[in-house]
Amino acid sequence: MNNIHASCILHRVSFISANSCLLLVKLMSLEFKIKEDETLDGPDGLKILQKKKGYRYSQDSLQLVDFASVRKNDEVIDLGTGCGVMALILAKRGFGRRIVGLEVQEELADLARRSVNLNGFQEKIEIVEGDIRTVKSLFPPSSFDYVITNPPYIEAKSGLISPGSERALARHEILCDMNDILEAIKYLLKPSKRGSCVYPASRFDELIIKAKKKRLEPKRARFVHPGPEEKAELAMVEFIKEGKSGLKVLPPLL
Repeated sequence: MNNIHASCILHRVSFISANSCLLLVKLMSLEFKIKEDETLDGPDGLKILQKKKGYRYSQDSLQLVDFASVRKNDEVIDLGTGCGVMALILAKRGFGRRIVGLEVQEELADLARRSVNLNGFQEKIEIVEGDIRTVKSLFPPSSFDYVITNPPYIEAKSGLISPGSERALARHEILCDMNDILEAIKYLLKPSKRGSCVYPASRFDELIIKAKKKRLEPKRARFVHPGPEEKAELAMVEFIKEGKSGLKVLPPLL
């Protein structure tokens, strides 16, 4: 092979390589392009995609992820992950060796998956599209060290909501209720491992009674108050599967 021919081959290889890199950059930019009906922002320096209209994460999720005692090497599942905010915060803070976000709504699961990629947590977080009521067909029993969930906790009342809307499905008990949530937590948790959730304070007694029946022992609770002289609006509770009785109530969160 003469020098001129070799030079031509090298030039062609370089051209192909450069174009391949350019194509990859274009594909990546398309994947992470923000659509007109989306926003990009988030806590802890994260970039989280959300719809301008529809379900958006709330303060509940930020408070719950602060409350949850997730450890560095835990295998974690976030039930009803929505846009993936709690899974992403845990990953950013270095908690959880592996994190799964389960979401039933296709558009929310897509947002969460894109946000995971955008923040570079593809190796740590997996977004699974699926129904909380069918976890037994999605995961083996006792396969997680921690279950966290900000579930749809507003009791569905006929005529007050739009049953098919993204926001309604995320906030109201349309596709699953408290029994479904607790049954999923019980199934997914390893023995002696923990799970946490948030519910309206008015449903605290209902939550405790139902959890105990499923051998999820309440160990920590914290009530969220909108102001110093105002009654609690939310209750965050952490359980241990098959744990011993003894509930510690933490100072109120204002």
